[in-house]
Amino acid sequence: MMVLADLSKRQALVMGVICTLASSLCMAIMSIAAKHLAMDISNDAILVSRFLVSLVIVMPFLLRHPRQLKCSRHHWGLLITRSSTGLFSIALFFYCMQFMPVADAVLLMSSAPIFVPLLVWAMTGIRTHGPVWIGIAVSVVGVAIVLRPQHGAFNWFSLIGLLSGFCAAIAMVILRRLSKEVSANTILFYYYVMGVLILAVFLPFGWRNPRPMDWWWMIAVGVFGMGYQWFLVIALKFTQIRIVAPLTLMGVVFSGILSAIILGQIPDVWFWIGSAVTAVGIIIVIDFTHRRSVVLGAQGED
Repeated sequence: MMVLADLSKRQALVMGVICTLASSLCMAIMSIAAKHLAMDISNDAILVSRFLVSLVIVMPFLLRHPRQLKCSRHHWGLLITRSSTGLFSIALFFYCMQFMPVADAVLLMSSAPIFVPLLVWAMTGIRTHGPVWIGIAVSVVGVAIVLRPQHGAFNWFSLIGLLSGFCAAIAMVILRRLSKEVSANTILFYYYVMGVLILAVFLPFGWRNPRPMDWWWMIAVGVFGMGYQWFLVIALKFTQIRIVAPLTLMGVVFSGILSAIILGQIPDVWFWIGSAVTAVGIIIVIDFTHRRSVVLGAQGED
């Protein structure tokens, strides 16, 4: 991987944006695969495959560099908190997808940008500037247009989805801090180990034997789940969380497009209008953050 010190602020911004878009695309593919599996096997089995396959992928990298497993004492609390909130977020997200369309569930989980500025202020004392709030608000309006409040759309499952977004925001803020001092593979290893150990306890209670083809879908959930997390960690190494968080809303757009291709659900005109509004909000956040970083030279700002 390229050394961050060798990159200009503009190059780091571009790399951060590319990695976040890749993360959002992987998240959308993982969601489509999990939605397909939900018709045949239990949610616990899907979650275990999500973490177990990802753990198998990351293990060879750690075996080549076993020293990465060592963490200082002050990192353990952050690793445990990040892993537990991340696990809780993805578990709630998979649960919601059983009762609502994929794009709706992705939208609710992608509400994290709403909570991130408040969490950053509460945890670091750094306030979010007005233009960033405007960009976030525009993006939220865009994804709301995609979802379009309909009769019965906001219920307990919607609240659970919002809770998933809140947990994702906590995990994202902690991840930004960890990514400065701990390698991506180390962060992911402890996250996947915790997920496998906790979820394995619940696995026998709702087990249903997968069909032969389901095993491939389960592998896809793990592979693209790994891609989602890995690209997110790398993106947070390159750029600020205030850019990464709203950009993850593109997962809603990707999930809508993939739903049309794989599930045959063709997005209507409101989907494309909402996608355009979301893109405008994201551009506002990225443009303001980049301009301010150039003016102040605040490369280390969160």
